[in-house]
Amino acid sequence: MSGIDVACGSFHGEDKSCSALEGVVQALRDRLELGSPASASLDRLEAVVAQPVNEFGLSARDAAALFPFFKAYFEDLRAKLGNPSPEEGPDIDFQRGGDQVAAKCGEGRGWRLLCLYDLCRACEASSVTGKPVNFARW
Repeated sequence: MSGIDVACGSFHGEDKSCSALEGVVQALRDRLELGSPASASLDRLEAVVAQPVNEFGLSARDAAALFPFFKAYFEDLRAKLGNPSPEEGPDIDFQRGGDQVAAKCGEGRGWRLLCLYDLCRACEASSVTGKPVNFARW
């Protein structure tokens, strides 16, 4: 099963931790005010996620604009799931049954939790290094 990895500088997320990136982007649509700087950053991220490429990135500027929203969504989702560790997220989706491929690709709230955790860590690394957040799809 394919997935998406995330990295920035010396930070490398867990294996395929950002596989739910598309679901995270869609969920953030409801949290951002249209026309805001963060909304424009999300538009750019959404556009590159939709492209059929194996490698893509998020500029340091866009990472900084989106970081507070990634973090707030992570904290909200974690509370709704009962405060599991991020690594337990995929297991939550597995235990709930359903289509596991769809869960991994963004429909599963547990997979989104893991994705957000590593997205936040990558954005923090970006803020320190000034480097973009890089994604690899495989």
